[in-house]
Amino acid sequence: MIPGCRTTRSVGAAALLALFGWSGAPAAVDSDELSDLAARIQYAVYEEDLRGLTELSSRLAAETGRGGLTPLLRYHAAYAAYRAAELAPGALQDDGDHLARCEEQAEAAIDADPEFADARALAGACAALEGSRNPAALLAIRRARQHLRAAWSIAPNNPRVLLLVAASDLRRSGLSEGIGTPAELLVRAAERFRVPTAADSGWPDWGEAETAVLQAEIALEEGRLLDARDAAERALILAPDYRRAVAVLRKLGIPGP
Repeated sequence: MIPGCRTTRSVGAAALLALFGWSGAPAAVDSDELSDLAARIQYAVYEEDLRGLTELSSRLAAETGRGGLTPLLRYHAAYAAYRAAELAPGALQDDGDHLARCEEQAEAAIDADPEFADARALAGACAALEGSRNPAALLAIRRARQHLRAAWSIAPNNPRVLLLVAASDLRRSGLSEGIGTPAELLVRAAERFRVPTAADSGWPDWGEAETAVLQAEIALEEGRLLDARDAAERALILAPDYRRAVAVLRKLGIPGP
């Protein structure tokens, strides 16, 4: 969870960049700075701040890294690009194709650390998003299936792996075959997120609120309105500024916070 996300009000990722002193010139990133950048990425996700995500992805992609930080830098660059692609379907914004950057950076993270399950799941999710937008992109679907299954083989209890496999299957049916249905995977992810863990500085720790939102959206689509409300409200407890959760409540006729 982002430090302080329960009390910090919305100022936007671009403003946060200025607040933390980044003027646009790349500088070497250490582990604490990387954790801070990851927090800003996640806040931009909740705020649906496309420009902030693009800027953060661009900065991280430009970094050369410091030894073992390289796969993490690439991972976070890919993650920011993935979320930017979700917000701008089919669009080119600021510095190029978000999906192309997502896959490029995720693959670079895997090259640096082949056992990095989070990076493999993210590479698969990026490819699945590409395949969902271009039904003729059969190679993208093949890459998605290979990466998602490899990620699950490496870390079958990683909740972000379970979440991204579920999200990818919802975009392109069949990607979670043999692993579980999207609903089952989300239940398992939610259970794993409730197990206390301590992530090292800069390592991925997002996903609990996103799991709740996806469960809310599925419940809403299936007409399970009380379940949808419960899941959306759970997401907002975790991330009070999460616009996607607010959107579910509004569809239920409930004013958002």
